[in-house]
Amino acid sequence: MKRELTHEKQRNALLLRKQTEIQADSAAITLSFQIECDRLKEELYNEKQKNDSKDSQILYLKKRLMEEKAKSRNRANRFSKVNKNSVKLLQRQLCALNVSGNNKIYQVRFNF
Repeated sequence: MKRELTHEKQRNALLLRKQTEIQADSAAITLSFQIECDRLKEELYNEKQKNDSKDSQILYLKKRLMEEKAKSRNRANRFSKVNKNSVKLLQRQLCALNVSGNNKIYQVRFNF
């Protein structure tokens, strides 16, 4: 009977140690998971900021390009060299931003 009690105590002590180890491992895993989640959230936020900045820059360049096109139409045949260069520069800037889709939408064709 005494032997059985000693054996049971040892078994309980072993189970308690294993439980403590498992809880410590679980806490470490939870902490590392939380750190990784926070890092990914920050990375996502930074990417969204970059994309928002790029989107606003694209919208601004499109607006400027449309304004330059309107100026050229208003001037009819008096399309100046400065205006041509301005349109070309805007087109290059839009292409540099990797505007996807049909590029013809963003390009202005002029007969020089």
